[in-house]
Formats: sequence, structure tokens, C-alpha cells
Amino acid sequence: MLPAEPAGTIATRTAGAIEVVARLTWRERSEVPPAPVLPALPGENDGVVRTFFSEENKETTCSLCGEIRAFTEEDLRQALDAFLREINRAAALGEVVLETRAVCLAPPRIFPSPVRKRLGQELQAAGFGVRFAPSWTPVPDADVCLGVRGAGEWLEKYFRESGSWKIVMPGPDQLRSGS
Repeated sequence: MLPAEPAGTIATRTAGAIEVVARLTWRERSEVPPAPVLPALPGENDGVVRTFFSEENKETTCSLCGEIRAFTEEDLRQALDAFLREINRAAALGEVVLETRAVCLAPPRIFPSPVRKRLGQELQAAGFGVRFAPSWTPVPDADVCLGVRGAGEWLEKYFRESGSWKIVMPGPDQLRSGS
């Protein structure tokens, strides 16, 4: 169940996510650039990639923490590569110490049509409207995902009583800003 998606939306696919952390440290406070350090990534402007980053500056250190999301492994790889390349370029030009970390939180998922169809038919038979769409919310383990925003209690009760599906709610770590 995806609380961020409209109720009745059955995910055809979900985005994969990579968590990225970069810390840049300058020798002197005067060397720290006044503008944000975060680079633009390919695909951000055309909806292929979504990013959720925060930037925190303390004295001579800038920390970038966030996620890169995309619907294909290739788009994830290209966005991560571009991020790391740009951060490395900025660090090299500014004689900055750079520390980075990247962790795959969830791979992109495509859900099998028969499973989506079965869920859609069951919901329609119960009198609930259904639509199919991709979801930007990463889901590491699920056979199918359903948006529940606005009808979560009703849907949860329905599935618990019917016993036809096992309900899994994403944990708070999967519901970062923008999910």
C-alpha cells in the first residue's frame, strides 16, 4: 500500500532509488562557494529522473544527502554517474576534500500484468475505482502496489477481511520527501 499515491492506483512499475551522500571540506571558510553545490542531473527536467536532496553547510563543510530515483537501471546509473562526475569536478577545481557514498535502496520494479489485472478486477468487483500508473515511490519487495491516499482505512479493512492479499505498508525510511 502506497499512502502517497491516489487511492485505487495500481502501480505498473515503481522507481528504483539510490541514496547518495557527499561531503566536501574546504581548508578555509573563505573558500566555500556562496551558491549551492548540488549539480543538475540529466533527465531531471524531462521527468526521467527525480532527485530529493538537502544541502547543509557548516563552517568549511558542505554535506549533500538525498536520493536519485528513476524507472530504469540505466537512468539510475547515468544520473549517479553524472552526480559523482560533477561533484568530483567541483572538488578538484576547488582543492576540496571529497567523501562520497552511494547505496542502492531499491531497484526499479515492473509488476507482472496478471497480478495487476487480478487486483484491479477484485477492486472493481468491490465497487472501487481503479487506474493503472507508474509510481515514483521505491518498493524493494512487493508483488504489486496500490495507492491508498484518501481511502487507506477502507482499503486496509477490505483486504484484511477478504484475506486475498497480504498488506505491507512501506516503512518511514521509504517515505522520504517527495514519495
